Amino acid sequence: MAIITKSDKLETTGEFNQTKMVSEQYVLLRIIHETNSYTLMTATAKEDDGSYIAFPDLNKLVAAAENVLGRGERCTDNWGRPYFICKEIDHPRGIRDLANRIAELLDLPPVNAPWADEEMRDIYDEFSVSEDGEPAYLSDGVYVSSRGRLED
Repeated sequence: MAIITKSDKLETTGEFNQTKMVSEQYVLLRIIHETNSYTLMTATAKEDDGSYIAFPDLNKLVAAAENVLGRGERCTDNWGRPYFICKEIDHPRGIRDLANRIAELLDLPPVNAPWADEEMRDIYDEFSVSEDGEPAYLSDGVYVSSRGRLED
């Protein structure tokens, strides 16, 4: 089974939160939710709660991500472990598509179900009346942003 779900592994500030893409027992990707886009990075370490472990061949994971993403940067973490990072990914559906292509290269199951950000973006797309990224009105003074965030 593969899913995209909430994570608290990385220290983030302000509004930024994060999710992770896992397949079988491996955490493959960390997804940082920026103000207007996403940053995608390969995971180098297990989850702190022990729920998922890091993919055993980090070089293979980095190569797969680099192949799929086509742009980004190879880096090393504080312990010298390699990872790949790609910034400014706009649509959450694109995240799942990219994650599934990486999983496929690693012979791991894909994420089949949409994740929360995809569903919220679908709501925004359905209710938005403009193409300039303005929040869409839902009801009772509640809006949904183009990033799928609810606002008062």
